[in-house]
Amino acid sequence: MKTSTKLLIGLLTCIPLAITAYAYLLKQKFDANEFVLSIYAEEPEYSKVILDNYNHIVLDGELFYTGESALTRKPTSQVGSYKSISVSWYPTIKFKGDTDIRSFQILSEYQEALRTKIVKDTLFVSFVKDHGKKADYNSKHPLLVIDNQHLKSIKAQSSTIKISNFENKELRLDVSKAKLEIKKTDVSTLTLIAGKESSVSMFQCNLDTLTYTILNRSQIDFENNHIKNYVKSDTDSTSFIAIRGHAENMTALLKQQRKN
Repeated sequence: MKTSTKLLIGLLTCIPLAITAYAYLLKQKFDANEFVLSIYAEEPEYSKVILDNYNHIVLDGELFYTGESALTRKPTSQVGSYKSISVSWYPTIKFKGDTDIRSFQILSEYQEALRTKIVKDTLFVSFVKDHGKKADYNSKHPLLVIDNQHLKSIKAQSSTIKISNFENKELRLDVSKAKLEIKKTDVSTLTLIAGKESSVSMFQCNLDTLTYTILNRSQIDFENNHIKNYVKSDTDSTSFIAIRGHAENMTALLKQQRKN
């Protein structure tokens, strides 16, 4: 038998042994809880922010980045050797209110950019406008996660607001240049104000009374809600209301309100 043939046979014999040994090492790491799938390693890290009690939130989600970024298009001004870039950035803010737990969490890498201030019972939330981080926000994960069932009002701009599983007697939502999604919320009285090209979606909500204002090319999309009474506060010719799925007597009420 030629030497080259012997070497080839030896090599082919070693490959299964190497695979078996590697599999054995992986099993040992798994049994010792040292083996972590990459899907878990990509989960974001959140930091808790300790705040006093509050019943109202005023939130500005707008961010400005300094320096070049993959999301930048045109510089708005020149500052020294850096370009001041305005990025249209609508971070996702998630609200929950179905437990007694009060918590306020932010993606850890953005904690330094967060600014909060409490005046009486109102929490003001904003971000440093010249924050020098890369615009690498992953929209799959909310920037803020807020759990407070005692909230009475949320006023927000330049944000994507998601409210789910919220239970309260009354709630006032006022959004501007924002996206608002309300899902599986049980509120007796909901006051909704949408302005400056805001988009509102409501899914599977239970309300006794909805008072709404839609202005400046804003729109509301209702889908499969149970709402007993609708009260139109103000609308204009640029606003739009869409009704999908089961809406009970909503269509008839809205038609009557439009006539009025």
